[in-house]
Amino acid sequence: MEGVVFETKTVLTDLKTNGCNVDRLRIMGGASKSRVWSGIIAAVTSCQTSCMKEPEACCMGAAIIAAVGSGAYHNYQEAVSQMVKTESIDKVDLETLQFYIQKYEEYQQLFRLIEKYTKERY
Repeated sequence: MEGVVFETKTVLTDLKTNGCNVDRLRIMGGASKSRVWSGIIAAVTSCQTSCMKEPEACCMGAAIIAAVGSGAYHNYQEAVSQMVKTESIDKVDLETLQFYIQKYEEYQQLFRLIEKYTKERY
């Protein structure tokens, strides 16, 4: 779980470096089903994080399209505002935040070593 989240943080950092600052995340799928994983995401990314109450995003998307297509809602924005529900992840305590800051730094160091090794070898 942490490796996936660390890679997410790396992507978010790259986006920020290139002018796209992401400060909010909505989690769906497997991570949204786990309070532990959701908490790790909030701690590592430092983003305002919320979980979709309906974790199966594809099914929800199909239902939204069907609802608009059948005339139950006038447009997608209306359908989403009525159908999509989220739950905010609590703020992370300082001790957890510091723990993951250290772990992310170690992850980056390890990644750089692996990258260096593979470049030297191949």
